[in-house]
Amino acid sequence: MKEKEFDIKMMIEGLKKLYQKYEKLRKEISEMEDELQRILTKHGWTEDYVKEHVIYINKRWVKNKIGQKYYYFWLVVKHRGEVIENVYLGSTVRKELEEEVNDFRRAKELLIKIEDLKYYFDRCRKRLREIEDILIFEEVYP
Repeated sequence: MKEKEFDIKMMIEGLKKLYQKYEKLRKEISEMEDELQRILTKHGWTEDYVKEHVIYINKRWVKNKIGQKYYYFWLVVKHRGEVIENVYLGSTVRKELEEEVNDFRRAKELLIKIEDLKYYFDRCRKRLREIEDILIFEEVYP
């Protein structure tokens, strides 16, 4: 059985694709970290606070004596699964509070996405370093 010859062009194309993926991931992570930092500084939160807490607006309905439904809103803050605040907001939610809750949700999403992308980024970096070590190695075989 004959050994297959190396296809240098295909190897170079593969290396280019790996490097492009590496750069794309680096750029995405950087953009997401910038957005996360803007949200955190805007509200004075830390990454740990966002990781450990859950904030959402709960909508509850109540029937009056004549059978009409009314909705009331509550702000719920949880720390490690336990409710630490349950604040009555009334029949309407202020726009600023709704925006803050949405920013909190976005910050939580960004933290999760950044963690996932960093995993793939580290894998790409490791592969590129292995290839670099192989290419820089002066003596292939004595």
